[in-house]
Amino acid sequence: MESTNHIELFRRKMKNAGINPLVIRVFEKYYRQLLSGKNEFIRESEILPLKENRLKRLEDLSAYTDYGNDVLAQTAVFKLNGGLGTSMGLDGPKCLIPVDKKLTFLDIAIRQIKLINKKYHQHIPLYLMNSFNTENETKKYLKKHYPEFLPFTFMQHKYPKILRDKDKKPEDFNKPARYNKNRKLEWNPPGHGDIYLALITSDIMNTLLKRNIKYLFISNIDNLGATLDPRLLGYFAQNDFPFMMEIIKRTEMDKKGGHLACRKNGQILLRERAQVHKDDIPAFENITLHRYFNSNTIWVNLVHLNQLLRKNKNIINLPLIANEKTLDPNDETTPKVVQLETAMGALIEHFKNSEAVIIPKERFIPVKNTNDLLALWSDCYILDRKTFCIFPNPERKLPPITINLDPRFYKTYRQLKKNFYPQPPSLIECSSLRVEGNVQFGKRVVIKGNVCITNEIPARIPDKKIITHSLTVHKN
Repeated sequence: MESTNHIELFRRKMKNAGINPLVIRVFEKYYRQLLSGKNEFIRESEILPLKENRLKRLEDLSAYTDYGNDVLAQTAVFKLNGGLGTSMGLDGPKCLIPVDKKLTFLDIAIRQIKLINKKYHQHIPLYLMNSFNTENETKKYLKKHYPEFLPFTFMQHKYPKILRDKDKKPEDFNKPARYNKNRKLEWNPPGHGDIYLALITSDIMNTLLKRNIKYLFISNIDNLGATLDPRLLGYFAQNDFPFMMEIIKRTEMDKKGGHLACRKNGQILLRERAQVHKDDIPAFENITLHRYFNSNTIWVNLVHLNQLLRKNKNIINLPLIANEKTLDPNDETTPKVVQLETAMGALIEHFKNSEAVIIPKERFIPVKNTNDLLALWSDCYILDRKTFCIFPNPERKLPPITINLDPRFYKTYRQLKKNFYPQPPSLIECSSLRVEGNVQFGKRVVIKGNVCITNEIPARIPDKKIITHSLTVHKN
């Protein structure tokens, strides 16, 4: 089907929504790229694997601790807070999901920064980048519990969704999507790569530079392992790196996600799956060849970023990610659309002396679904009430647990809470847990080894049950 350029319709829609002209120009650039059908593939023949001997590890950076402490006053912490809990059946901000009794992701992030400021006698600001989906509820929660943090929120921008359903009217292909049932669903956040533009349009960049703040530490709010570490800050600041990414060794579970590599001239880059030619998929998924992935925790030198933006008239050409979705993400019968997005980590290729540091798994504890949330609730992890840091239980001698819960009965937060709350089973000696069917777990259940629980009828595991092998609950 021949593509049609409906750029004026998008321009008018965005203007009517009061969107900044600079943002409209950026959207137009990516929209035209989508229409061109040009894929920005990074071919395997063009790159080299990122070699371990050129990288530092976090545990090797202790010598930079003092310098890191010295520049804390020039540092700001940013949390990406644009996500909804839709993957867990919620329509509110993910940051407000309880992860430890009554403490939410947001509670823990705020407690972490408060303790750092108290420990080092600093006033390091914590900024939240909200989306139009999370802005109101996040601010409402802050107003009630942490009013002093209200001034430190800002919104990322929004793009109109693009109708790409070939089963609909041909003349509507590539038009702005329309959904009278919920007009809010006609828009999407443009990915965390939008943070650099949002820093400009919100005037936060100028505010921070006037306060002599040079170093930004940015991470996802659902990654509770990503805390401000003076060793990393010192290494980043003392070497005057413009950009630094925290990376982790890939496992088989990570092989479909983006990885780090190098150009032939040594320039570090991030290659996402959307940038991979089909012929290069085997190499892309080879975790022995490409060994590291992006934790989406980064450090940015604001002075260098400001210079780059000025040089490029505030538009950074990050690789386009065209995300195919349904108009209502919770209703597969709604029309197919494309959401234009960019990735924050792709900025690594825009600076000649960008850096990457290998971090331990303890700094990467994301919660993307109820499988992750159950692991966090269990005794596999510990929340230190003195530091509000979450880390793997040192008594666990096994690799990170693999959990697969039947999505029919455990996909949503409410379902998880119903079947595992108030006391999830002990999983400290469990390598993997698979549950197929509707099973409710009693109190103080202990699961060890590799266990698959299958049932043909709704079942309840009795209190204090110790499970060391797979079991099946049959019909009578």
